[in-house]
Amino acid sequence: MSKYKLQKDDYKLVLEFRKNLFENNYYHSPSLQRILNLFRSGATKGKYVLFKPSNKKLWYLATLPEKRGHRIKINYKISFDNPLDAEWYVFKKRWKKHTGRSLKI
Repeated sequence: MSKYKLQKDDYKLVLEFRKNLFENNYYHSPSLQRILNLFRSGATKGKYVLFKPSNKKLWYLATLPEKRGHRIKINYKISFDNPLDAEWYVFKKRWKKHTGRSLKI
């Protein structure tokens, strides 16, 4: 589990993530990488992920179960036909989970 906590000035890194995502730039600054590590670590129960059935060109929002090997919970009401939009949506959901505030971008 990460000891890093989000800071007020970390908001600028949201813009870096979005820019990198949509420009296919896979290099993240160390500060942004710390945030991504925080979002991706910790308890698995309820962690937001994306699910893509092999026979469809859609990605669905899903959440992980508490224990590995159990079924993920797929929300078929929230789908994306573009993986970049899906990744951005998950980033915003994780941001809200860690800060309690929605991103307005």
